[in-house]
Amino acid sequence: MFAPNATQAWGALFEEGTISYLGAPSAAQQRALRETLGDYIGK
Repeated sequence: MFAPNATQAWGALFEEGTISYLGAPSAAQQRALRETLGDYIGK
């Protein structure tokens, strides 16, 4: 996930059943990343 003009970036990594967040996303950003990640991991 990127901020306007790519001034910041956030991400999520799913490994061994655990989600780790990169870039210190807010709670709302974590929710959006988790929902998107769920599309790939079948949740």
